[in-house]
This record gives sequence, structure tokens and C-alpha cells, in this order.
Amino acid sequence: MIRRLVVMGVLLAGLAVVGTAESDVAPADVLASLVRPGIVAELDKGCESEYVADERYTMSVTVEQPAYLTVFFFLSDGRALLEFPFKGYTEHRPGPLDASVAYEVPTDWLVDGPGRFFVPRTPGPAVAVAIASAERLVIPHSTTRCHDQGVSQWLIAYTHEEAVAVILDALGALPEGAWWAGAVCPFTFVAPEPVEGEEGEEELPAGFFICP
Repeated sequence: MIRRLVVMGVLLAGLAVVGTAESDVAPADVLASLVRPGIVAELDKGCESEYVADERYTMSVTVEQPAYLTVFFFLSDGRALLEFPFKGYTEHRPGPLDASVAYEVPTDWLVDGPGRFFVPRTPGPAVAVAIASAERLVIPHSTTRCHDQGVSQWLIAYTHEEAVAVILDALGALPEGAWWAGAVCPFTFVAPEPVEGEEGEEELPAGFFICP
């Protein structure tokens, strides 16, 4: 437990540094209210790692008590996305995670695994936030419209502060005294090097985003 608290302190310290940059990544003071011991969550390349366009990832998660998992992405453009659970989760695995079991998300929830998430195509620093709760969280969201792509993402807010408020409201709706835990894992999305001869990115219509 001491090691986990030390690791979390290091991650939050890193977020504090990143949050002072020009990009709009969520600073430590914004996310601090979502961090609570009881869950260990890390992207497959590790926290503070880098991902490039179209790269996919998994997340390793272990909880100290039986719990339902919810994962969010806080992106450098200010948006916050509901990344997990995805459609079909309740059919494939309706119950909570078992305590002290190392899970690979989303692979362990897929009937035809293995599976991996797409990394959002928003260049700059980002933060994955994993919340474990005794009951499944109800997170209001809308669908982000993706330009020239056949899928969409679940948007919960256009600002990090608003997103944290949404998550805290969902946690506040749990029964009084209900257990929950939260962890953060900062990472960076790196845009690919331009290919010679290819045209630059076209201007997106209002309300559309580049997203997987």
C-alpha cells in the first residue's frame, strides 16, 4: 500500500508539471478529487508513455475490493471522454471485477478477444482516469461526431473541470458510504510525421473532431 501511495504521488507531481504547459491537459489540482487508494491502473506501455496515430492500447487494472470499472480520457483540447465500459459490456461481463485479480481491459470483456482500444487522435499530453466503484456509475454523455470516420466517442464534457464535476456527481449518487477508488495515468499522444507528398489536414467543420 505504501508503494502504491508513493507511485500515485509521483504521478500527481508529474501532472502538476504538465499542467503548467500551454496545452490544456488536466492539472493535478483538478484531478486530485478523483484519486483514492484501492485501484492500480496502468496503460500497457506504462504511465508517462507516448502513443502515435492509430496505435492501440490495453490497460491493466487491479482492485482491492469487488468493483465496477469506469475509464475516462482527459485530452489536451479540453474534452473528456468516457472510454469504458463500452456498448455490450453488460452482456459480456455483467458482474463486477473480482478483488486482487489483474485484468486486461478491454480484452477480458470481449467474447472474441483479444481486443485493444484506439488512442484518441488529439496531439499533446493526456490523462487516463480509472474509477472503481461498488456499484456501476451512471455517466451522462453525448456522442462526439468524428470527421470522415465510421465510429464515434462518448463525450462527457468540453472542459476538464466540468468533467470532474460530472464524475463526482455520479460518485455522489452511490449509496452513502459506498466504496470507490480512483487512479490516474498520464500519457502523451504524438502526431505522426507528415508523409512527403500528402496534403495537410483539412479544416474540420464546426462541432467535428478527429477521433477514432
